[in-house]
Amino acid sequence: MDTPLTLAIQRGNLAIVKVLLSRDDLEINSDARPGAAIRAAIRLDATEAEPSGVLEALVKDRRTNTSVSEWTTGRSLLHYAIQNRSPRAPGELQDGS
Repeated sequence: MDTPLTLAIQRGNLAIVKVLLSRDDLEINSDARPGAAIRAAIRLDATEAEPSGVLEALVKDRRTNTSVSEWTTGRSLLHYAIQNRSPRAPGELQDGS
Protein backbone atom coordinates (compact mmCIF):
# COMPACT_ATOMS: atom_id res chain seq x y z
CA MET A 1 0.00 0.00 0.00
CA ASP A 2 1.34 3.41 -0.94
CA THR A 3 1.93 6.00 1.75
CA PRO A 4 0.49 9.52 1.46
CA LEU A 5 3.99 10.73 0.54
CA THR A 6 4.33 8.23 -2.31
CA LEU A 7 0.85 9.13 -3.60
CA ALA A 8 1.66 12.86 -3.53
CA ILE A 9 4.90 12.20 -5.41
CA GLN A 10 3.15 10.05 -8.02
CA ARG A 11 0.76 12.93 -8.69
CA GLY A 12 3.53 15.54 -8.77
CA ASN A 13 1.97 17.52 -5.93
CA LEU A 14 4.96 19.47 -4.60
CA ALA A 15 2.84 21.41 -2.09
CA ILE A 16 1.68 18.21 -0.35
CA VAL A 17 5.16 16.68 -0.58
CA LYS A 18 6.60 19.73 1.21
CA VAL A 19 3.90 19.62 3.90
CA LEU A 20 4.59 15.93 4.52
CA LEU A 21 8.37 16.44 4.55
CA SER A 22 7.95 19.23 7.12
CA ARG A 23 6.53 16.74 9.61
CA ASP A 24 9.08 15.46 12.12
CA ASP A 25 7.16 12.20 12.56
CA LEU A 26 7.15 11.32 8.84
CA GLU A 27 8.94 8.07 8.07
CA ILE A 28 9.98 8.44 4.45
CA ASN A 29 11.22 4.87 4.15
CA SER A 30 8.19 3.21 5.78
CA ASP A 31 6.49 2.18 2.55
CA ALA A 32 5.90 -1.55 2.09
CA ARG A 33 8.44 -1.43 -0.75
CA PRO A 34 11.76 0.06 0.43
CA GLY A 35 12.65 3.10 -1.65
CA ALA A 36 9.15 3.43 -3.14
CA ALA A 37 9.02 7.19 -2.56
CA ILE A 38 12.38 7.96 -4.16
CA ARG A 39 11.65 5.62 -7.09
CA ALA A 40 8.28 7.35 -7.60
CA ALA A 41 10.13 10.69 -7.69
CA ILE A 42 12.55 9.33 -10.30
CA ARG A 43 9.65 8.08 -12.46
CA LEU A 44 7.93 11.46 -12.13
CA ASP A 45 11.13 13.25 -13.12
CA ALA A 46 11.38 11.10 -16.24
CA THR A 47 7.93 12.23 -17.41
CA GLU A 48 8.15 15.96 -16.59
CA ALA A 49 9.04 18.53 -19.23
CA GLU A 50 9.84 21.00 -16.47
CA PRO A 51 11.02 19.86 -13.03
CA SER A 52 8.35 20.06 -10.33
CA GLY A 53 10.92 20.10 -7.53
CA VAL A 54 9.59 16.87 -6.02
CA LEU A 55 12.77 14.89 -6.66
CA GLU A 56 14.99 17.68 -5.36
CA ALA A 57 12.90 18.11 -2.19
CA LEU A 58 12.96 14.40 -1.45
CA VAL A 59 16.69 13.96 -2.07
CA LYS A 60 17.56 16.96 0.10
CA ASP A 61 15.61 15.58 3.05
CA ARG A 62 18.13 13.92 5.37
CA ARG A 63 15.71 11.06 6.12
CA THR A 64 15.57 9.84 2.51
CA ASN A 65 17.58 6.68 1.98
CA THR A 66 19.32 7.28 -1.35
CA SER A 67 21.45 4.15 -1.02
CA VAL A 68 18.50 1.75 -1.19
CA SER A 69 18.66 -0.86 -3.93
CA GLU A 70 16.02 -2.92 -5.69
CA TRP A 71 15.71 -6.06 -3.60
CA THR A 72 15.00 -8.38 -6.52
CA THR A 73 17.77 -7.17 -8.85
CA GLY A 74 20.24 -5.39 -6.58
CA ARG A 75 20.13 -2.35 -8.86
CA SER A 76 20.82 1.01 -7.27
CA LEU A 77 18.76 4.18 -7.63
CA LEU A 78 21.24 5.36 -10.25
CA HIS A 79 20.47 2.24 -12.31
CA TYR A 80 16.78 2.97 -11.83
CA ALA A 81 17.21 6.60 -12.95
CA ILE A 82 19.07 5.58 -16.10
CA GLN A 83 16.57 2.82 -16.91
CA ASN A 84 13.67 5.29 -16.57
CA ARG A 85 15.50 7.99 -18.54
CA SER A 86 15.29 10.49 -15.71
CA PRO A 87 17.17 13.57 -16.92
CA ARG A 88 17.83 15.10 -13.50
CA ALA A 89 17.94 12.15 -11.09
CA PRO A 90 21.61 11.16 -11.58
CA GLY A 91 22.77 14.68 -10.68
CA GLU A 92 20.29 15.01 -7.81
CA LEU A 93 21.34 11.67 -6.35
CA GLN A 94 25.01 12.60 -6.55
CA ASP A 95 24.48 16.12 -5.15
CA GLY A 96 22.20 14.91 -2.35
CA SER A 97 24.51 12.25 -0.98
